[in-house]
Amino acid sequence: MDLVVFGDSWTYGDELIPDTPIYRNSVNIGGLVNKDYVFNQYHNLSVNGASLQHIILQILTYINSDDYSPDNLVLVGLTSPMRRLRFNNLSKGPTNSSTHDWSEYCNYG
Repeated sequence: MDLVVFGDSWTYGDELIPDTPIYRNSVNIGGLVNKDYVFNQYHNLSVNGASLQHIILQILTYINSDDYSPDNLVLVGLTSPMRRLRFNNLSKGPTNSSTHDWSEYCNYG
């Protein structure tokens, strides 16, 4: 059984010092769960600034990949609904941004 984590910068382990993957993945939320339980591998698929839509897109991509196993433990960290997923035509990938538009915020609910 593997541990697979999705989320934003908090589950990614952003701003931890020193900023190395080994340290970050040992003290972020997934790393702490990984220390306390026995897993074959730990996969941190979180992205800095990820919106809820981006997190769902990553989960769907993972479920439809060859790496998916129904035996794996999946942890999902949620983020602010103010973040939006937008597609970037230049980089051909998702771009996340926060919105501070009051009318968009009011229309969210």
